[in-house]
Amino acid sequence: MKTYYIHIKNTERITRQQVEKQEESLKDLRQEFLQKKERYENLSSLSELKEILENLKKKMAWSLVQVKEKKQSKRQLMEEIEKDENDNKHQEKLSLCQTTILQVENKLQLLKKRTEGLKEEGGSLTEDSLRLKQQAKSINKAAKEQELVYFGALTKLRQSEQEQSLLQQKINKAETSGNTAETKHGKPQVALCDLKQ
Repeated sequence: MKTYYIHIKNTERITRQQVEKQEESLKDLRQEFLQKKERYENLSSLSELKEILENLKKKMAWSLVQVKEKKQSKRQLMEEIEKDENDNKHQEKLSLCQTTILQVENKLQLLKKRTEGLKEEGGSLTEDSLRLKQQAKSINKAAKEQELVYFGALTKLRQSEQEQSLLQQKINKAETSGNTAETKHGKPQVALCDLKQ
């Protein structure tokens, strides 16, 4: 029995020693695991940062392209506006239509006066009433034709006024888009400086 007891005690001691060794090696393994885990997490965050940096570079390149395109479109629009202003087509059309309208209005008034005069004469003269009525009809016809010319010229005048207001809107739009393009161009440069730092 005593030998069994001694054998059990020895076995217990040896088992304890082995457990302590295993615990120490387990501690080392646990520490090594934590170190590797921390290193792995740092590597994943580094790859995320690289991806974010690449995305930012792409966005920066696109914004620079957009700024260049806006500058180019602004330049083209300004050239078109200058060309239109130099041509003076709209002003010439407007003055021509106004002159035509004045002439047609004068002719229309003269024709109306003649028609009224002929109507009065037609009422007073009985013998020549048929002939005068025919003249009045032809004058009325001519007056209507002149009215058609008048309204056509008036329509042209309105169209040229609309064209002139559209041109003015283009000028205003070009000036405002020029201001916004300059402010937008300033922002990407600041962002680029931040990236370089």
